[in-house]
Amino acid sequence: MKGYLRHRNSFLISLIFWILGIGCFVFFIFKDYLPFAGYAISMVLIMLPYYIYSRSGKLRKKISPEYINLIQLIIALVSFLNILGSLAGYYDPTYYSYDKFIHFINPVLIFFVTPVFAVFFQKHFFGKVNLGFVLLANFILLILGSFFWEFYEAGIDSIFEGSTMLGKFGEIYYDTLYDLVADFAGGLVASLLIYGYFYDYILDNTIRFKADESK
Repeated sequence: MKGYLRHRNSFLISLIFWILGIGCFVFFIFKDYLPFAGYAISMVLIMLPYYIYSRSGKLRKKISPEYINLIQLIIALVSFLNILGSLAGYYDPTYYSYDKFIHFINPVLIFFVTPVFAVFFQKHFFGKVNLGFVLLANFILLILGSFFWEFYEAGIDSIFEGSTMLGKFGEIYYDTLYDLVADFAGGLVASLLIYGYFYDYILDNTIRFKADESK
């Protein structure tokens, strides 16, 4: 397991990983199995990028290890922000503003991971990479991911809490709507950051990267 966390500048990733592990143990002890399962999956997702990377020679030639480390760090940070929200919910069930902050900041973070899919898709099918296409494809991924998560959340509510999609007074509907607005706002901010600052970094660490085959 340490092999999939041991990487340059990975102390913060490892720290968050073990915090999530402790959180899973606490949730399990208190028989709160939904967050327990969620953060157990988060721990797997943190290790998954380097696991796949370490076993694929093609990826090692096309993606820099620093970018893989960044992906791991972003997944860890997103998971950490989520677990803070879960813990806050125990003390204050009305932590509305924090929930919206999470729905805003997480797309900003995740948008620095998902461009790799848009870049490789365009490079594979068209032989070149265009900034406009990357931003558009990335935003479509955000829309699909946001809607998937909100319907998943509504489904979990209906299974474990017996609530309907709209709730008694439409509260679930409005919560979902505001979550999606925050998701889209975060996606727009991330798009502006990629457009203005990070596009060249993404290219330099993906399709322009060439691994040292002598290693």
